[in-house]
Amino acid sequence: MIDMTKLFIQVCFKSNIDEKPALDWIVDNVDNSSIDYHRCIEQMLYEGRTDIILHIPEKVKRRWLNDNAVVKLCCEHGCSEIVEWALKNTDHESFDVEELNNITIDGYIKHENFNCDDYGCIYCIGYSIVIELFILQKPEILKFCNINILSDVANRQKWYGVLELLFKHDIIDTDQIIEDIYKRLDDEEDELEEDEFTVVDYDVEHCMKIVQLITKYYLDIDVNKILKKAVDIGFHYIVHFVVEELLLDKIDNIENYLNITLDKLRLQQLNDDLLCFDRGHGQILMVLLQRVNTKFIDLDSVMNDVIHIGHSSAVLWLLENKPDHPFYISNIMNKACYHGDLKLVDYLFQKYIAADFDYKTAMIKACRNSKKQTLDVCKWLWANIDRDLFDMKVALNNASRCGNTKVVEWILTDVDTELFDTENALFCACEHSSDHTVELLPDKSGFNTFDFQNAITLACKNENNGYTIITKLLYECTDKSTVDINAVFSFACKNYRSDIIHWIIQTCDQNITFTETGNGNKNVTKSLDKNRVNMDQAVTCILAIDAPWQKKDHVNETKIQLLRLILKKSDPSKIHIHKLLTEACKYDWVEIFQWILARVDNACLNIGEILNFACRNGAFDIIEWSLKNIDIQLVDVDNVMVESCGFGWLECLVLIWKHCNQYKLQAAMTEACTYGRLHIAEWLLQNVHYQLFNIPILLQEAGRNGWINIFGWLLQNFHFDKSDMHVATSKSLENGYLEIAELGIAKVGKEGFDFSSLSDNVYVGANRKGVVNFLLHNIDPKCIDIATIMTNACLFGWKDIVTFIVDKDLTSLCDLSIAFNAACDNGELEIAQYLLEKVDPHLLTTVDKAMHSVAVKGWDEIAILLLNKFEHTRLDIGNALIETCRLGEIDVVQAILGKVDTTMLDVKTALNIACENHMHEELVLWILENIDREQVDLKTVKIQAIRQKWKKVQFAIPEVDNEDLNQVEQETESDNIFFLE
Repeated sequence: MIDMTKLFIQVCFKSNIDEKPALDWIVDNVDNSSIDYHRCIEQMLYEGRTDIILHIPEKVKRRWLNDNAVVKLCCEHGCSEIVEWALKNTDHESFDVEELNNITIDGYIKHENFNCDDYGCIYCIGYSIVIELFILQKPEILKFCNINILSDVANRQKWYGVLELLFKHDIIDTDQIIEDIYKRLDDEEDELEEDEFTVVDYDVEHCMKIVQLITKYYLDIDVNKILKKAVDIGFHYIVHFVVEELLLDKIDNIENYLNITLDKLRLQQLNDDLLCFDRGHGQILMVLLQRVNTKFIDLDSVMNDVIHIGHSSAVLWLLENKPDHPFYISNIMNKACYHGDLKLVDYLFQKYIAADFDYKTAMIKACRNSKKQTLDVCKWLWANIDRDLFDMKVALNNASRCGNTKVVEWILTDVDTELFDTENALFCACEHSSDHTVELLPDKSGFNTFDFQNAITLACKNENNGYTIITKLLYECTDKSTVDINAVFSFACKNYRSDIIHWIIQTCDQNITFTETGNGNKNVTKSLDKNRVNMDQAVTCILAIDAPWQKKDHVNETKIQLLRLILKKSDPSKIHIHKLLTEACKYDWVEIFQWILARVDNACLNIGEILNFACRNGAFDIIEWSLKNIDIQLVDVDNVMVESCGFGWLECLVLIWKHCNQYKLQAAMTEACTYGRLHIAEWLLQNVHYQLFNIPILLQEAGRNGWINIFGWLLQNFHFDKSDMHVATSKSLENGYLEIAELGIAKVGKEGFDFSSLSDNVYVGANRKGVVNFLLHNIDPKCIDIATIMTNACLFGWKDIVTFIVDKDLTSLCDLSIAFNAACDNGELEIAQYLLEKVDPHLLTTVDKAMHSVAVKGWDEIAILLLNKFEHTRLDIGNALIETCRLGEIDVVQAILGKVDTTMLDVKTALNIACENHMHEELVLWILENIDREQVDLKTVKIQAIRQKWKKVQFAIPEVDNEDLNQVEQETESDNIFFLE
């Protein structure tokens, strides 16, 4: 039997929009119940045959076709043409539009995950059109669908029609969508290569359209949110749109955005980022600069910034639009020369007079910048300015120092040699520049005119290129007999140039020669030639190396590597061996130590004293090796054993014990106890007869160190006097070892202890809570220092201990005022509240000190508590306000001004003091907004605001006109120029 559905589908595949007779014939002549039209439509949807799908409902009767089912299929596949046809030509009132809308969104998400990454594909657009149709048909569906998912998809896929409808119906979170688009832009910026020719990215256009939609439908939107983020990230298209196309009165404090932009550009320059001024922050600067009210900015400061970063467009705009402002033209010319901006240099030259410029400095500036092409500027200055105004010696020195090779070559080629000093330039290049610059100077001037000794020495200071300069250039082209290689070696060591030191040791001849005598022995001859390496001096220099802090971690490894090289080539008799041995023992260089003892007669060395010195410096490897390899008779065994016990070197102790066991064992045990070496103490107790130890001392040390096993063993096996038990138990309490204290008290009984003699160390410290609790619950509280305990409990927040003392009516034993002040001083709000609930406030006699502490430390909640519980006259609130303004504690200021009659306060003085710190702008602004301004001197405040560059505060004091404040000094940035003679 023929499958009519399958046949119909095959005919559909072979048909097109103009050839439908076969389809029509089947529909007209075949039993339609034998054809599954829904299956046919679904297959056509997969194949994208929209023309066939549209033809089927036009030809097939409704009894064989479920319109709702067809529309669901089309929604799932994003077939907008069929959905649009159905809404126009069928009974769409029967459609569940909400369900269809959700089906469409779900269908797109599946399509996105598995089929397509192309935002502009026909299916993606189809889903967007379907959702638009449903929203237009029935807007109320937006109340029931998942707006977060819909807005996220519409934003990601740039469905502007859908987005506009969401904005139009005010059903989208504008803050979230702004955050999303900025995040996408920011992430994409991180991935883009910095290229000044990069075209506007598609996502930037998307962001612009979103901003346009927001400002179109939300007239009261705070555009500052949009602008602030755009300025921060550097999206100049958005900044331009907001500033140029929206009303400027919607934008607050535009000069603040200008400052942010300048900060971003300065940071980019500091990080050596590529500065591109026709986009990003460079373009934003121009947009803001042309719109800012220059009355509220420091033009000199702005000019200094833009010329410093090399933004010539901004410089030109300021010069053209603020012609009456007295800009420092000489500085502008100098910076233009430094940046190699010939166009700006020529502009300045044409517009201003010669007296406005310092051409000597301008030339030097142009020579200093090796990162930009400044050669054209140098040539222009040389060609157009009186040459007597230049100091070409200083110019060449600066070009050499900064590695501006092209300028160096130009000076050497085109400038009269009498005007500069090539040797001095070489010295500058050796110390600071690259090997290319150094190579250029001798080539142009000849090799016989230079002090190569000085040049090589200076090159040792050059961290980046010194090695190459010395080894590949200077040393190769100089007469080696004239070079004092030992001076170079010493200088290399002082400057921590390990590569140069290594090269000298490996390459240069040493000052020791070996000749064979007639009887076969070797005769050692020491040469005094300065061009030979003095190995003894070299060792001394290496030992004296002091690395910079960045390389401190590797300095010992470096010294050992260099010493290895020297020792391989040296005779021990010609080296200051005792100094080397001392350093080896100091830093535990066991390899160096072994080399010395293998090559030097041990009888010439005081082995005992050497090992004692190694012990004192903790040289474990040397001590262990010596005990294994050196005659024990040469070792001060008693001292080595005591030191080993102190350092916890059980391996060394065992090695000594193997030779002899008649040593100062009590001293060894004492050392182990003093430094808390439990494993040493246990080993000694296991291997040495107890009669050799002072058992009472051992008990005390076990208590002090918390060695509970040893303490318990001693109690089980020995009898102790009460005084010994008291000392041991007290030491355990002082160090917080409560289990040991319990053992001691249980052994003797509470009555056997005089707890009143306990040291204050038992109570003092944030970690003493457990000890204090132990004492309060195990002995008579009257036997301990309750006053100290109470004060510390308030200081460290031990509320349960404070509660215990109050509940047990022990407060008579302590000074509650001191305790309360301690709680306030340390911000312990709960304890302060508890004491005020349980104690008569009149017993607290020094609450003024508490208020002062709270003001200084910014505990605003405690400040409110004090203001609510005490008469204000007791709190010395006036001074408290002044101190809290001095420190900028805005929360405490708000608490005081919110609860205290200002007639009790010197608000004028407090506000003036707050103005002294540039970090207190928000505090000053809040005070101005919340006080009677008649109480303060607004002119003084505004003067301070101008000096501190507080724009918000200046705006908040319109009563005082800026024109009345001409006496305020304007701080300007000084231009530091270094002349290298």
